[in-house]
Amino acid sequence: MIRYLHNSEIDKSRWDACIDQSVYSIIYGYSWYLDIISPGWDALVDDDYGAVFPLTWKQKFGISYLTQPCYAQQLGIFSKETLSCGQIISFIKAIPEKYWHFDLYLNPQNGIPYPSNMGFRERKTYHVPLHLSYPEIAERYTTDTKKNLKAIAKRNLSLKPIDPQQVIELYKQNVWHKTPGLKQCDFSVLPKLVKEVSSRKECIILGVYENDVLSAGTIFFKSQDKIIYIFGASNAAGRKNGAMRFVFDQIIRNYCNNKLVLDFEGSSVDSVEHFYKSLGSDKVTFLNILHSKFDILGTVIKANLKISNQIAKWQIIHQNAD
Repeated sequence: MIRYLHNSEIDKSRWDACIDQSVYSIIYGYSWYLDIISPGWDALVDDDYGAVFPLTWKQKFGISYLTQPCYAQQLGIFSKETLSCGQIISFIKAIPEKYWHFDLYLNPQNGIPYPSNMGFRERKTYHVPLHLSYPEIAERYTTDTKKNLKAIAKRNLSLKPIDPQQVIELYKQNVWHKTPGLKQCDFSVLPKLVKEVSSRKECIILGVYENDVLSAGTIFFKSQDKIIYIFGASNAAGRKNGAMRFVFDQIIRNYCNNKLVLDFEGSSVDSVEHFYKSLGSDKVTFLNILHSKFDILGTVIKANLKISNQIAKWQIIHQNAD
């Protein structure tokens, strides 16, 4: 039997045990991770916590809706055993009626036909299989990537640990104007997340320097069988000297020959997707399900979020100007 639980009713230790033992286990699903990226999240669970489904909700104008939180590319149903199509559909149908709208990214184990009253889109990420040796992975690189790495090797690039705030500032100054979906509050969440991940799993924060000048910064989370690229940015110098290609190649060199995958978290931007594919990665698909009781509700929520994003950007611009 599937039960809906408020946050205070969730047995977090049993929840995390399910994530640990899940057929598809990923760091996003842990209770402590969800507590940071979606405070107050609720859940659907079966009787013995053999399968769990986090419900990451927000409210606008007194209306509750489900949305995908930042820093969690996939959530959905996590289970200790492979679920049948019927079991997955039962979880989806058990989402309480009080959530008038939802836009959720499921995980690759939840890929089934959905009820006709729901929309869905295929999403993708890219995984580099790190169980291979470095020469085997490098052989999968595109011709352009191999050529670029030879040129990069002639430059004076180096990797050094840096503070997450340095990565955030690089992003704000060089990338944020292209990604209005990120809000100021999302940036404030990231250092908290880095601190918690560092205490429980492994967090890899690297800066790429050329002649001791910072060109790019990256944040990776390592948990279970995945190294996940969570966040990063390069400046104009980094785009010119190939800093991001350099750091990914170094991660591959350092972690190959292990039962791991490097997860790029995918992208809907063609140029970024092409870049990930150029590093010998394999495409992995999952579903984004969408549902709204009234079409106008989804439109209002999205419009409000867009306005909030623009206000946050305006505040940052004026803070910097001051």
